[in-house]
Amino acid sequence: MIMLSRHGSANIGLSVLTSIFLMVSIIISAIPVTAQPDDVGERICGPPPPPKPARRKAAESYPPLPLPVVPMRRTEKKRPPAPPVLIAKLQYGKALVGHTADGRKYTFWDWNSDPGDMDGLFNFANARLGVRFRHENFPLARVSKELKPPAIYMMGHLAWSLTDQEVKGLREYLLNGGTWIVASGCGSLKFTNSFYREIKRVFPDKQLFTLAPDHPIYHSFYDVTEVKFRPLVG
Repeated sequence: MIMLSRHGSANIGLSVLTSIFLMVSIIISAIPVTAQPDDVGERICGPPPPPKPARRKAAESYPPLPLPVVPMRRTEKKRPPAPPVLIAKLQYGKALVGHTADGRKYTFWDWNSDPGDMDGLFNFANARLGVRFRHENFPLARVSKELKPPAIYMMGHLAWSLTDQEVKGLREYLLNGGTWIVASGCGSLKFTNSFYREIKRVFPDKQLFTLAPDHPIYHSFYDVTEVKFRPLVG
Protein backbone atom coordinates (compact mmCIF):
# COMPACT_ATOMS: atom_id res chain seq x y z
CA MET A 1 0.00 0.00 0.00
CA ILE A 2 1.03 3.61 -0.52
CA MET A 3 0.28 6.85 1.26
CA LEU A 4 1.39 10.39 0.51
CA SER A 5 1.44 12.96 3.30
CA ARG A 6 1.86 16.72 3.18
CA HIS A 7 2.64 16.89 6.89
CA GLY A 8 5.98 15.17 7.16
CA SER A 9 4.80 11.68 8.12
CA ALA A 10 2.12 9.25 7.04
CA ASN A 11 1.12 5.70 7.66
CA ILE A 12 -0.44 2.45 6.46
CA GLY A 13 0.10 -0.92 8.10
CA LEU A 14 0.37 -4.53 6.96
CA SER A 15 -0.68 -6.05 10.27
CA VAL A 16 -2.62 -4.89 13.31
CA LEU A 17 0.57 -4.11 15.23
CA THR A 18 2.17 -2.26 12.33
CA SER A 19 -1.05 -0.30 11.75
CA ILE A 20 -1.26 0.73 15.39
CA PHE A 21 2.39 1.75 15.49
CA LEU A 22 2.23 3.78 12.31
CA MET A 23 -1.07 5.35 13.36
CA VAL A 24 0.79 7.27 16.04
CA SER A 25 2.58 9.23 13.32
CA ILE A 26 -0.72 10.84 12.31
CA ILE A 27 -0.72 12.56 15.69
CA ILE A 28 2.90 13.66 15.24
CA SER A 29 2.22 14.90 11.72
CA ALA A 30 -0.31 17.41 13.02
CA ILE A 31 2.39 19.29 14.97
CA PRO A 32 3.27 22.57 13.18
CA VAL A 33 6.78 22.81 11.75
CA THR A 34 8.86 25.74 10.61
CA ALA A 35 10.44 25.87 7.16
CA GLN A 36 13.91 27.36 6.82
CA PRO A 37 14.75 27.50 3.09
CA ASP A 38 18.27 28.27 1.93
CA ASP A 39 19.59 29.15 -1.51
CA VAL A 40 19.07 25.63 -2.88
CA GLY A 41 15.65 25.03 -1.37
CA GLU A 42 16.55 22.97 1.69
CA ARG A 43 14.10 23.00 4.59
CA ILE A 44 14.89 21.60 8.01
CA CYS A 45 11.57 20.57 9.53
CA GLY A 46 12.64 18.82 12.71
CA PRO A 47 15.29 18.64 15.39
CA PRO A 48 18.53 16.77 14.63
CA PRO A 49 18.86 13.29 16.12
CA PRO A 50 20.56 13.08 19.52
CA PRO A 51 24.27 12.20 19.47
CA LYS A 52 25.11 8.58 20.04
CA PRO A 53 26.37 7.89 23.58
CA ALA A 54 30.12 7.45 23.86
CA ARG A 55 31.03 3.90 24.79
CA ARG A 56 34.24 3.11 26.66
CA LYS A 57 35.91 -0.18 25.99
CA ALA A 58 36.75 -2.34 28.96
CA ALA A 59 39.82 -1.14 30.89
CA GLU A 60 40.87 1.30 28.16
CA SER A 61 41.36 4.08 30.71
CA TYR A 62 43.49 2.04 33.09
CA PRO A 63 47.30 1.83 32.90
CA PRO A 64 48.77 -1.57 32.00
CA LEU A 65 49.44 -3.85 34.93
CA PRO A 66 53.04 -4.92 35.59
CA LEU A 67 53.82 -8.47 34.58
CA PRO A 68 53.30 -11.20 35.67
CA VAL A 69 50.08 -9.94 37.25
CA VAL A 70 47.01 -11.28 35.43
CA PRO A 71 44.02 -8.94 35.53
CA MET A 72 40.79 -10.37 36.88
CA ARG A 73 38.01 -10.89 34.41
CA ARG A 74 35.37 -8.22 34.70
CA THR A 75 31.74 -9.16 34.47
CA GLU A 76 30.02 -6.58 32.31
CA LYS A 77 26.37 -6.32 31.49
CA LYS A 78 25.75 -7.39 27.92
CA ARG A 79 23.92 -5.12 25.54
CA PRO A 80 20.32 -6.13 24.86
CA PRO A 81 19.64 -7.37 21.32
CA ALA A 82 18.67 -4.69 18.82
CA PRO A 83 14.90 -4.35 18.33
CA PRO A 84 13.45 -5.40 14.97
CA VAL A 85 13.37 -2.91 12.08
CA LEU A 86 9.84 -1.74 11.29
CA ILE A 87 10.59 1.01 8.76
CA ALA A 88 13.47 1.52 6.31
CA LYS A 89 14.15 5.18 5.51
CA LEU A 90 15.13 5.44 1.86
CA GLN A 91 18.40 7.02 0.80
CA TYR A 92 18.29 8.58 -2.66
CA GLY A 93 19.67 11.43 -4.75
CA LYS A 94 23.03 13.18 -4.81
CA ALA A 95 24.74 15.30 -2.18
CA LEU A 96 23.73 18.97 -2.37
CA VAL A 97 25.48 22.12 -1.23
CA GLY A 98 23.87 24.75 0.99
CA HIS A 99 25.05 27.93 2.68
CA THR A 100 24.48 29.20 6.20
CA ALA A 101 23.41 32.77 6.93
CA ASP A 102 27.05 33.79 7.40
CA GLY A 103 28.11 32.29 4.07
CA ARG A 104 29.61 28.99 5.22
CA LYS A 105 29.19 26.08 2.81
CA TYR A 106 27.91 22.68 3.89
CA THR A 107 26.74 19.43 2.29
CA PHE A 108 23.35 17.80 2.81
CA TRP A 109 21.05 15.19 1.28
CA ASP A 110 17.40 15.94 0.62
CA TRP A 111 16.32 12.47 1.77
CA ASN A 112 17.71 13.33 5.22
CA SER A 113 16.99 17.05 5.41
CA ASP A 114 14.75 16.28 8.40
CA PRO A 115 17.23 14.02 10.22
CA GLY A 116 15.24 13.64 13.43
CA ASP A 117 11.95 12.50 11.91
CA MET A 118 12.28 8.76 12.46
CA ASP A 119 13.96 9.13 15.86
CA GLY A 120 11.08 11.30 17.03
CA LEU A 121 8.45 8.90 15.70
CA PHE A 122 9.99 5.79 17.22
CA ASN A 123 10.77 7.39 20.60
CA PHE A 124 7.18 8.61 20.85
CA ALA A 125 5.46 5.49 19.53
CA ASN A 126 7.60 2.98 21.43
CA ALA A 127 6.86 4.81 24.69
CA ARG A 128 3.13 5.09 24.00
CA LEU A 129 2.66 1.53 22.78
CA GLY A 130 5.11 -0.21 25.10
CA VAL A 131 6.93 -1.89 22.20
CA ARG A 132 10.49 -1.83 20.84
CA PHE A 133 10.97 -1.12 17.15
CA ARG A 134 13.56 0.85 15.24
CA HIS A 135 14.29 2.17 11.77
CA GLU A 136 17.29 1.88 9.50
CA ASN A 137 18.51 3.80 6.47
CA PHE A 138 18.37 1.82 3.23
CA PRO A 139 19.33 2.70 -0.37
CA LEU A 140 16.35 3.17 -2.67
CA ALA A 141 18.30 1.47 -5.46
CA ARG A 142 18.35 -1.80 -3.47
CA VAL A 143 14.61 -2.03 -2.73
CA SER A 144 13.12 -5.32 -3.93
CA LYS A 145 10.65 -7.98 -2.87
CA GLU A 146 13.40 -9.42 -0.66
CA LEU A 147 13.44 -6.34 1.62
CA LYS A 148 12.35 -7.47 5.10
CA PRO A 149 11.00 -4.32 6.87
CA PRO A 150 7.21 -4.14 6.30
CA ALA A 151 7.35 -0.41 5.49
CA ILE A 152 9.67 1.98 3.67
CA TYR A 153 9.70 5.74 4.26
CA MET A 154 10.69 8.42 1.77
CA MET A 155 10.77 12.15 2.46
CA GLY A 156 12.15 15.25 0.81
CA HIS A 157 11.51 18.77 -0.44
CA LEU A 158 13.01 18.86 -3.94
CA ALA A 159 12.10 17.30 -7.29
CA TRP A 160 13.21 13.70 -7.80
CA SER A 161 12.86 10.80 -10.21
CA LEU A 162 13.28 7.02 -10.24
CA THR A 163 15.52 4.89 -12.40
CA ASP A 164 13.98 1.96 -14.28
CA GLN A 165 15.55 -0.42 -11.75
CA GLU A 166 14.07 1.53 -8.82
CA VAL A 167 10.63 1.45 -10.47
CA LYS A 168 10.90 -2.33 -10.81
CA GLY A 169 12.14 -2.78 -7.23
CA LEU A 170 9.36 -0.66 -5.73
CA ARG A 171 6.71 -2.49 -7.73
CA GLU A 172 8.01 -5.87 -6.55
CA TYR A 173 8.22 -4.72 -2.93
CA LEU A 174 4.68 -3.31 -2.89
CA LEU A 175 3.12 -6.28 -4.68
CA ASN A 176 4.82 -8.51 -2.13
CA GLY A 177 2.87 -6.76 0.66
CA GLY A 178 5.17 -3.84 1.50
CA THR A 179 4.07 -0.34 2.46
CA TRP A 180 5.50 2.84 0.93
CA ILE A 181 5.18 5.92 3.16
CA VAL A 182 5.90 9.12 1.21
CA ALA A 183 6.22 12.42 3.09
CA SER A 184 6.27 15.74 1.29
CA GLY A 185 8.48 17.80 3.60
CA CYS A 186 6.86 21.09 4.60
CA GLY A 187 4.21 20.56 1.92
CA SER A 188 6.68 20.84 -0.98
CA LEU A 189 4.91 21.05 -4.34
CA LYS A 190 8.05 19.98 -6.23
CA PHE A 191 8.38 16.79 -4.20
CA THR A 192 4.65 16.03 -4.41
CA ASN A 193 4.47 16.48 -8.18
CA SER A 194 7.47 14.18 -8.54
CA PHE A 195 5.63 11.51 -6.58
CA TYR A 196 2.49 11.77 -8.72
CA ARG A 197 4.62 11.43 -11.86
CA GLU A 198 6.71 8.50 -10.63
CA ILE A 199 3.88 6.48 -9.09
CA LYS A 200 2.33 6.28 -12.56
CA ARG A 201 5.50 4.53 -13.68
CA VAL A 202 5.34 2.08 -10.77
CA PHE A 203 1.63 1.29 -11.28
CA PRO A 204 0.50 2.72 -14.64
CA ASP A 205 -2.89 0.98 -14.41
CA LYS A 206 -3.75 2.06 -10.83
CA GLN A 207 -5.35 5.20 -9.42
CA LEU A 208 -4.61 6.87 -6.08
CA PHE A 209 -7.52 7.63 -3.78
CA THR A 210 -8.08 9.29 -0.40
CA LEU A 211 -8.90 7.01 2.52
CA ALA A 212 -12.38 7.58 3.90
CA PRO A 213 -12.71 8.78 7.53
CA ASP A 214 -14.20 5.41 8.52
CA HIS A 215 -11.16 3.47 7.29
CA PRO A 216 -9.81 1.14 10.04
CA ILE A 217 -6.41 2.84 9.98
CA TYR A 218 -7.97 5.94 11.56
CA HIS A 219 -9.47 3.92 14.40
CA SER A 220 -6.89 1.20 15.09
CA PHE A 221 -5.46 2.92 18.19
CA TYR A 222 -6.43 6.59 18.36
CA ASP A 223 -9.92 7.47 17.19
CA VAL A 224 -9.11 10.06 14.52
CA THR A 225 -12.22 11.77 13.18
CA GLU A 226 -10.63 14.52 11.09
CA VAL A 227 -7.40 14.82 9.09
CA LYS A 228 -6.27 18.24 7.87
CA PHE A 229 -3.67 18.71 5.15
CA ARG A 230 -1.38 21.69 4.92
CA PRO A 231 -1.48 23.56 1.58
CA LEU A 232 1.28 22.71 -0.87
CA VAL A 233 4.01 25.30 -1.42
CA GLY A 234 6.31 25.80 -4.38
